Amino acid sequence: SKKISSYEATQFLDDFLKGKADESQATSVEASRPHLESLLAEGDVQPVAAGYESQSGGIIGLLEKMEDQFKQERNDLKMDELKKKNAYNTLVVQLDAENADATGDKDRKSQEKARISEQKAQDEGELQETAAGKE
Repeated sequence: SKKISSYEATQFLDDFLKGKADESQATSVEASRPHLESLLAEGDVQPVAAGYESQSGGIIGLLEKMEDQFKQERNDLKMDELKKKNAYNTLVVQLDAENADATGDKDRKSQEKARISEQKAQDEGELQETAAGKE
């Protein structure tokens, strides 16, 4: 059977409906009736364009998983940094307190040493007076 294009089929149907179809076209169309019917049946169904099916679904999933992992690592690092910062600040406060205590101890010992030195000088002066008085 002779295949005709959809344009030819449409043209013939238009001519037929207008009463202009000639006998030679009628014979060729009659022979092509099954093909025409299949074309007309196809005309009822809207053609569906083959859509692009994204191949990046796996990549996007991987990137989302990596994003979650990086966020978790960043949060862990922030927590570690915060803990270390707090430990450092605590250490600085302790060392400042120890330094203040040591400075206070040093000042008390210096005062005690000055008092003892003064007492010693006084005692040596009395000893010399006593020794001079015995002679």
